[in-house]
Amino acid sequence: MRHWILVLLVCIAAGFKSQAQVSFSFVPELQGRTVDGLFQVRTMNAGARKTVNLQMTVTEKSAGLIVRIQTSAFDLMPGNNPLPASVARQAGLTFSNDKAAAVTRQSGYFLEGDYDFCFELVEGKAGGSVLAEQCFSYMLQPFSPLLLVKPADGEQTCDKRPAFFWQPLLPAVPGVQYRLALVELKPRQAKTEAMNINIPLINQRNINTPMLFFPAVNKDLEEEKVYAWQVTAYKGATMLAQSEIWEFKCQCSPEEKDSQPEAFRDIEDLARGNFYLAEGRIFLHYAIPTPREIFLTALSPLRMCVKRLKSCAR
Repeated sequence: MRHWILVLLVCIAAGFKSQAQVSFSFVPELQGRTVDGLFQVRTMNAGARKTVNLQMTVTEKSAGLIVRIQTSAFDLMPGNNPLPASVARQAGLTFSNDKAAAVTRQSGYFLEGDYDFCFELVEGKAGGSVLAEQCFSYMLQPFSPLLLVKPADGEQTCDKRPAFFWQPLLPAVPGVQYRLALVELKPRQAKTEAMNINIPLINQRNINTPMLFFPAVNKDLEEEKVYAWQVTAYKGATMLAQSEIWEFKCQCSPEEKDSQPEAFRDIEDLARGNFYLAEGRIFLHYAIPTPREIFLTALSPLRMCVKRLKSCAR
């Protein structure tokens, strides 16, 4: 009797050891949003090389079974194993008849819901002994659109080193980072084409906040040119969301251009008064020891009204 108990305990221990040697690495908030993302699961094998097959099952709390995926046999090597691309391409997908499953089959995306993602690794071909099984639960919520804020679409700005702002990705994903790309938009060029083929003036990755000050190492933007920019949210090698492409023009109105005075003239009393030739703006400097009323007179023709002078013709 003791021998039977000992044998039974040894068999149970061997079974636990076999399953403990294999585990799964899967991030549902990133990889559990699409059917293609399921194939990004990685298998950790602490044992020897094995021939295995993988079965994946996705269920939703209210809808039930969504999809079941069965792969063909492949070699599981010691260490960290991604699913071979050839195995993923040849995997068999079986969707249920539920409406949520129908949407997922057509779009490739899982709808909002409470999901369980279960993985079962079987030794040899289908029907062999189970080496490992593990489930991951996640309340899936769709990402909000990644909205750009400033510079606004179609805006004209005099700032040749503008700062860029956008709304953060929601729901928040720990470790999410952003990439900002800025390109010059040529005349009669589509924004998408410019973003894909033009050399980026800014291609900044690893941005941790939803804003970017103009990089100090970059040259100033050029006046009268049009620029396009786009932001991408990602984590690791997985792209989570991408914004629209907005354009803005670097252009200064006459009032915004920097006007450098050629000279200043002191305003003095009566005979010691002075005159000042100016173009566009008048720059005056005066010092008043005691409060008094000051009258400024324009020598220009009356039809050329100088703003803020009492002599302007009405």
